[in-house]
Amino acid sequence: MTDPATDDWMARYRADQERRQQALTHHKAALLRALRKASIKRVTITYDGEGDGGQTESIEAINFSCESVPLTQVDTLVAVDGTTDSEAKPLREHLDEFLWEVLNAYHDGFENNDGGYGTLTINVAPQTVTLEHADRFMSFESSTREL
Repeated sequence: MTDPATDDWMARYRADQERRQQALTHHKAALLRALRKASIKRVTITYDGEGDGGQTESIEAINFSCESVPLTQVDTLVAVDGTTDSEAKPLREHLDEFLWEVLNAYHDGFENNDGGYGTLTINVAPQTVTLEHADRFMSFESSTREL
């Protein structure tokens, strides 16, 4: 027998996750435009979290000559809800915000308990964003024998 309150909560949670995933479409398109404008070929973002805390470990970008690009450029992006961001920020901040929007949409709470880690890769020319994520968990095996 299922609990109606739990079923309702799960339905709301799934609907919220779907809304977050759909909202990423605007943010992804705007971010790809800003990266293309900055002549960036690829961005690699690593993150890690555990024990109720998570952080961005690194954000690295390369241009089409495969040279490292400092992410100090300032650009205006379309916010997740499709409105124009009113504040111009360094591209690095936009990338960090996008990472957390992606994590909230696909791995909400990854930083809890044993946590998780991963890499978000943005390839500008093919307009792809790939999230590789791993969850950590403690596992054990136990046995009981009567001798």
